[in-house]
Amino acid sequence: MKKHLSLFIALTIVFGLVSGLSMVVSADGDHQWVLVETHYFPIPPENNEESSGLWNCKSSMGNNTAELESIINDPYDKTNYSNLHAIYRWSDLPQVIQPNGRLVVKVEQEAIKRIFGNRTDSLYPYMKSDAPDLELGYGTAISEDAKIILPNGVEEEYARFGYGGHELLQSNGTFDMVIEDFGKGYTENQRKGVYVGFWGVKKLMGVRYVYEWQEKSNTTNQFPQETIINIVSTQPTTPVSTDTGAEAFESGARLMWPSVQNILGYRLYRSKNQGQLGISVTDFYITSTSYADVNVEPNTTYYYSVKTVLAEANPYQGIEEKLGDVIATFVITTGNEIYKPGYFKHFIMLKLDSPYMSIDGVEEEVDPGRGTAPIVIAGRTMVPIRAVVQAMGGTVGWDGATSLITLEARGNKVEMWLGKTDIKVNGVAREMDIAPVAKDGRTYVPVRFAAENLNCKVDWINSTKEAIIVYEE
Repeated sequence: MKKHLSLFIALTIVFGLVSGLSMVVSADGDHQWVLVETHYFPIPPENNEESSGLWNCKSSMGNNTAELESIINDPYDKTNYSNLHAIYRWSDLPQVIQPNGRLVVKVEQEAIKRIFGNRTDSLYPYMKSDAPDLELGYGTAISEDAKIILPNGVEEEYARFGYGGHELLQSNGTFDMVIEDFGKGYTENQRKGVYVGFWGVKKLMGVRYVYEWQEKSNTTNQFPQETIINIVSTQPTTPVSTDTGAEAFESGARLMWPSVQNILGYRLYRSKNQGQLGISVTDFYITSTSYADVNVEPNTTYYYSVKTVLAEANPYQGIEEKLGDVIATFVITTGNEIYKPGYFKHFIMLKLDSPYMSIDGVEEEVDPGRGTAPIVIAGRTMVPIRAVVQAMGGTVGWDGATSLITLEARGNKVEMWLGKTDIKVNGVAREMDIAPVAKDGRTYVPVRFAAENLNCKVDWINSTKEAIIVYEE
């Protein structure tokens, strides 16, 4: 009997201790989760760029902002491409979360570029709770993913911008990342991590927020240890000088401005009145960093301004084009060329040793995927002529048996022969001072003789080594 009584007393004491401990831990009203630390990945937040030939990534992060860009371009398969570019901004996480409380982080998405071939790529932010000491991108069995709630109340598993994403996530907008039940702690000073990260680029990036389970009386005037980081700006703060980057040529004005990263393109505005922005010289934004304005009047002073294009318009969703600040201004007076009202001029601008050409402000590769560029032979600018003729709506023919090159455009037919200076224009025999040549599997012809005999005009800008082919319609 004494033995049984002693055993009963011992069990009662143990039970009492356990019960007492349970009462301390379960007193949730006296405890809460307190934010004690934030840590950014990577540190420092430099512009991260990686290239593997096929896949190019750029990213930057800081101060609750992340900018992601993923470009995939397969030189051997023209359908295998994509270009995704977005900026994410998220709300501060709360300093305190109550036991079993709801954690909501609001996200603003700025969609800059979304272009697809047959790719299935996407960019998206995520949030999860997990152990407090993991590297970004890792997880454990206790990991809990936040759900995505769209403005219309629809719940999504992922906030995909790109392939497979909800239509409301394919343009500018907002959404919430939500953990419905943050749980409670079981011991004093227990810690839990919250990870806000981003998928879609090669380098892992995001933030780890560490919460600690503390008594409410111990949390007064406590602040988290925070790493303060400024996001890398992609916008110049002041326009470039008006004294450089512009030059008059016989058919108009040529302008060149500095490149800005992580944008869609540029808007070039022209005005006859100083201090006024004027009108955009093109309906579509310009993708290159130079432009030949040929639709101008002679002996006239123009004032030009360049703005960056941050996001394109989507009228179906009521989204207007988003522009940045003015990055360059120019003042230029045109030459004496006779202006023909009712005629519209177009231009094709090529630069020596550059594999790109500009067609009315749209930059394209001269020879996609091959890096072919204009060259100089015996003082003459030689170009791979197919791209030029096709840009003006013409065709190029080749007869391998006779090495005959046939150019047809703008109502004219020009015939040239590889290795010969003979030329025929609409059947009339003429002569050039240099013959077409074959180089690296491409045929180069003297651009002056080809263009002028196709009823075009060729202007030259010596300072930049550019040839500008101008034609009217």
